[in-house]
Amino acid sequence: SLAALNNFKAQNAIWQRFKGNFETLISRIPSDQRVEAALAVKAFCRPDQIRAAADFILDHSDKIKNFEPYLISSVDHAGICASFNRLELTRTSTR
Repeated sequence: SLAALNNFKAQNAIWQRFKGNFETLISRIPSDQRVEAALAVKAFCRPDQIRAAADFILDHSDKIKNFEPYLISSVDHAGICASFNRLELTRTSTR
């Protein structure tokens, strides 16, 4: 389940496993539900992670029809998290 990516302690290991088994995983999902793979991006909160996850989805977009709105929504969601973290870091460093 993509919800496992919200386990921040195990997130990197889960993401690596997801990427490594992507072809098998995606082939087991009904084609009309594959767009949900693009939602994985919203689990990340650092700009480098967001970009890497979005790039991975884009690189595999031939397996995911009509993924674009899901990817855009996920990147927006993750970007808000990243912006909030930057704000918090700025506020913490000025105290």
